[in-house]
Amino acid sequence: MRLLIGIVALAQAGLMGTASPAPDGPDRLRDIESVIEEAIRQWEVPGLGVGVLVDGRPAYARGFGVRDVERHQPVTPRTVFPIGGCAEPFTALLLSMLHERGTVDLDGPAADQLGVAAPAESVLRRLTPRDFLSHRTGLPGGAFARPGDRRTRAEIVAGVAAMQPVPGIRTAFQDSWLNVVVAEHLVERATRRPWEVAIQEQLFEALSMTASSFGVEGLQEADDAVRPHALHDGRLVPVDLAGRAPMGAAGWINSSVEDLMRWLSVYVNDGAQEGVPMVSPASIRAMIEPHAFVYWNRTPAYTPTTYGLSWGMNTFRGAYHARLGGFGDGFEALVSFLPRERIGVVLLANRGDDTITLLTALKFVILDRLLGAEERDWVGEAWDRVGTSRPAPRRTPATIRLPEERLADYAGTYRHPALGALRLSAVAGRLMLRIDGLAVPLDCVAPDVFQAATESVGTPLRALSIRSFRFDRTDGGAVAALRAGAHDDNTVFTRASP
Repeated sequence: MRLLIGIVALAQAGLMGTASPAPDGPDRLRDIESVIEEAIRQWEVPGLGVGVLVDGRPAYARGFGVRDVERHQPVTPRTVFPIGGCAEPFTALLLSMLHERGTVDLDGPAADQLGVAAPAESVLRRLTPRDFLSHRTGLPGGAFARPGDRRTRAEIVAGVAAMQPVPGIRTAFQDSWLNVVVAEHLVERATRRPWEVAIQEQLFEALSMTASSFGVEGLQEADDAVRPHALHDGRLVPVDLAGRAPMGAAGWINSSVEDLMRWLSVYVNDGAQEGVPMVSPASIRAMIEPHAFVYWNRTPAYTPTTYGLSWGMNTFRGAYHARLGGFGDGFEALVSFLPRERIGVVLLANRGDDTITLLTALKFVILDRLLGAEERDWVGEAWDRVGTSRPAPRRTPATIRLPEERLADYAGTYRHPALGALRLSAVAGRLMLRIDGLAVPLDCVAPDVFQAATESVGTPLRALSIRSFRFDRTDGGAVAALRAGAHDDNTVFTRASP
C-alpha cells in the first residue's frame, strides 16, 4: 500500500508545474461575474463570497447575492461565513509550526503527547499525530455527530483511549471527527491554551485575520455575517443555529474571503505571509504529500485522489492541486490551491445540501481562466448531474407499526466509549431517541432497523450526520447493541445494564 501511494506521489509530483497561470490572470477574472451571478440564481444560493490569489497575492475578491433572504444585505469580501471542515488545516498548520519548534512530535506516539492513560493496545499508543491529521487511523468514519455535544475535547480523547484496536490503521482514508478532536486537543496540550485561543493568538493575529471568530456565538455577534439557509419544498428558508454546539467539540471557525486569502497565501508562498515566514517550505510540502488514498470524485475530470495533512490532493489540467471542502447545516465552503502556480481559490456559500457541487464547478471555471485552458461548461455539467434531479421527492420507506411491548425491547441507554450515550424510550407508539436536548422520533422500516421520522427533517436533527439505526441481538434474541448509521464494529453503542 505504501509503495502504491509512493508511486502516485511521484506521478503527481512529476505533473506539478506543467501548467502556468496566464500573465493577465486578474483581468481574465472580470468576465466570470456574469457566470457566477447566473449560477447562484439557477442553484438558488442566497450569497457567495469569492477570493482568488494569483502569483501568491490577492488578485480578486467579491461578494455576490445577499447575506440573508429576509433582510437582503449584500455579501462583501469581509462578510463572515462558517467554514465547517475547512477549519481542519488550521490545526494542521499550527501543529506543523509546533513540530518545528520541538513542542510536538508529529511522528511520536499520540498518547504520550496527549497525557492520557492508555493501554499498550490502544489506538492512541499505536498512532501518531500525523496519522490523525491524515485520517488514516481506522476510527469510525460514520461517527455520530451530535449538534449539542458539550463534552470537552479531553473527555472525548479519553474515550478514544478506551476504544478497542480497530482495523484499517494506516491502510486507507476514513474521515472521522474523532481524528479532528484528537488533533485539536494535542494543540491544547502543547500550547496550554484552549484550541480556540491558540488558533486566535498564533494564526488569526499573526495573519491579521481580524474578521475571523469561533462558534455560533461568533457568527451571530459579527456585524457583517451571513445567515445559513436551506431549501425546503423549493423555498429558501433561514436555518436557526440557536443552541448549537460544535459537533463533538470539533472546532468551528467563521471567516471571510479576505481573511481566508491571507491564510491561504501561506500555502502558495512556501510558508510565508507577506514575506514573513510562518512555517518552513518543507512543512508545507509535507502537508500536501500523499498519506492515504481517497476514493472521492469519481468523474472523468478527476485523477486518482490522495490525502495529506488535512488536505486532499489530485491534479487539474496537469497542475498539482490541493483542496478541501467544508459544510454544515446551511452553508458550504471550498478552498484550494495550485502550489507550483501559486494560485489559490476561496469560495463560501450560505446554503448547504448540494451547493458544494456548484462551488467545485465555479472553481474549475476560475482555474481554467487563470491557466489559459480551453473553456468548459463546468456549471452546466454540474447542473445536469445534480440540479435537474433536485426537485424529485425522496422515496420514504414504508414504516412498520410495532406494539408497545415490542418497542419496549429497544428502550434503554446505549453507550460508546468515545461517541457518548444515546437514550431510547417508547412514547405513544413511537421509539424516541433523546440526545443533547433533542427528542427525535424513529420509525421502524425493517426488522430491528429504524430511521429518523420524516417530520424530523428540517429541525435540529439536520445537524445529526446519521439518521439510520440498526439493533444487534444476542444469540438468545435480546437486544444488545445499536449501530448508528455505519455498519462497522467501531460505531457500536453497547446497551447498558438496566
